[in-house]
Amino acid sequence: MRARHPRFTAEMMAANQPIVAGLRRVAARHGEDVTAAQVALAWVLAQGRHVVPVPGPSGSGG
Repeated sequence: MRARHPRFTAEMMAANQPIVAGLRRVAARHGEDVTAAQVALAWVLAQGRHVVPVPGPSGSGG
């Protein structure tokens, strides 16, 4: 599915790199054990009770 979805093209992935870099910088400010994914999830949770994050799997187990 990802191979055909426009969101996952090389062009879009490159366009998202500045956002990912920003998340990594924020994570680094909060300690070695904090990941960019945790920062992103915390941001979603902070948007209010009307927003419910649906995290994906934590591994590549398929």
